[in-house]
Amino acid sequence: MAKPEIRKKRDGTQLTWNIEKLEPGDQLVFEYKMQPKVEVEGGITLNSTKVLDSKGKKITSSKKQDTEA
Repeated sequence: MAKPEIRKKRDGTQLTWNIEKLEPGDQLVFEYKMQPKVEVEGGITLNSTKVLDSKGKKITSSKKQDTEA
């Protein structure tokens, strides 16, 4: 299982997976769980995410997601 490179940034934590090669029919499933450090009344908003290939070209992305605490 691939492990991400973890970088702490001012606006949060960035996770980067470097996947060398995918064959036709291969599948990647990303699942992550987050636990807030503080309880936020009314929930939080998660920024959009994107998956890039090794050349930096966008493969797919997700939309901004609102949650409820």
